Amino acid sequence: MNAAREAKEAQQSGIAPAAETRRGFPREHKREAVRLALVGDRSVRAVAQALGVRPDMLYQWKRQALARVHEQPADVFIRRGHDEEPRRRNSAAFIATHAREFRITAMCRVLQVSKAGYDAWVQRPQSARGVEDEAQLMAAA
Repeated sequence: MNAAREAKEAQQSGIAPAAETRRGFPREHKREAVRLALVGDRSVRAVAQALGVRPDMLYQWKRQALARVHEQPADVFIRRGHDEEPRRRNSAAFIATHAREFRITAMCRVLQVSKAGYDAWVQRPQSARGVEDEAQLMAAA
């Protein structure tokens, strides 16, 4: 019996049809699904099918997870275009830290950093100030 027929019969008999229930997924399940979608060479659609979830749901989880990667309370007060250099520097450092975990091109796209800009940041030698700061940190430890 299909759902439309069941609803019609329930309405005629005066019995309210059972409400559709939403499937809930544990947070860990969502994280693992997003990780598989970002890391592997399989498409989001293939990962979703293998896990038994709708592809649009996995795309939504992926967007939500990647949006939260770069959240910082101070960012709320920075208007777009102002103080962009620290954001780019933090993004490049984040990408370098998580390069083994996620695709670099995907992280660049989500964090709005060009792949060429990230590559230039990686190849750029450390500044004199950076070397000095690192030496002070090592001396303090």
